[in-house]
Amino acid sequence: KLFEIGTCKKKIMNEDLKKQFLLSEQKEAEDQQRLNIPAKRLLEKLVPIPSNVVDLQRRWFWELLQNASDYNDIVDIILELHENKIVFKHNGRPFRPIDAENLIAPDSGKDSEELKGRDVIGRFGTGFISTHILSAKITVEGVIKSEKLQDSYLKFKFDLNRLQYNDKEALKKSISDTSNEHRRNMEIIEYSPNAFNTVFTYDLTSHFQNINPIEIVNKGLEYVSDVLPYTLAFMPKINSVVIDNKSNNYFPALSKKFSIK
Repeated sequence: KLFEIGTCKKKIMNEDLKKQFLLSEQKEAEDQQRLNIPAKRLLEKLVPIPSNVVDLQRRWFWELLQNASDYNDIVDIILELHENKIVFKHNGRPFRPIDAENLIAPDSGKDSEELKGRDVIGRFGTGFISTHILSAKITVEGVIKSEKLQDSYLKFKFDLNRLQYNDKEALKKSISDTSNEHRRNMEIIEYSPNAFNTVFTYDLTSHFQNINPIEIVNKGLEYVSDVLPYTLAFMPKINSVVIDNKSNNYFPALSKKFSIK
């Protein structure tokens, strides 16, 4: 009888372990399936970038400017030009939780019905992905406002690493790694509404093959210098744009401040 009891316990333990393994395997499959859609979207939008340099080198700044304008009432913008990076930041309102998630995994949970009636046209969609023309690695910093707890804010920071932009499995891993980093790095803060809390840093040393990011930045800045003063007249939400040149690598006509009063 003792032998039979021992055999029965062993069988139950083996079945429990087997069940845990199978459940773990199922969860892994579910996680991979959830990553498929955003990875596919990234693949579709990133792969053409090296072939569209002429177009995108004039667009990267406007995509960032448009996102800032779409999501805010009044906003000030600073573009810092450093030797090996450029930094685009603004003092607009905080992210919603879905905004940060859509940066990491484009279109995951993005509901067109939910967005109707909101002032979020172009919010971190295809246009933002195209700014990877500057760098395969974008560091994003910002503040998330809770939609359920009043006056509750989280500061966050994560890297969007798309260096393996033409490999779907690598993009899936990148999305997963960034999601984990995002959860680890969030912390509760006291929110300062007028601070430049939203920051996008483009590492110019990490770029797609056959792309010269300094040249692309300069082409974009040359166009900005010519067109921005007129463009702001039709973008009433943009209060000011400051271009702060901290390097000798860039278009010499800048640093400047543009504003419409």
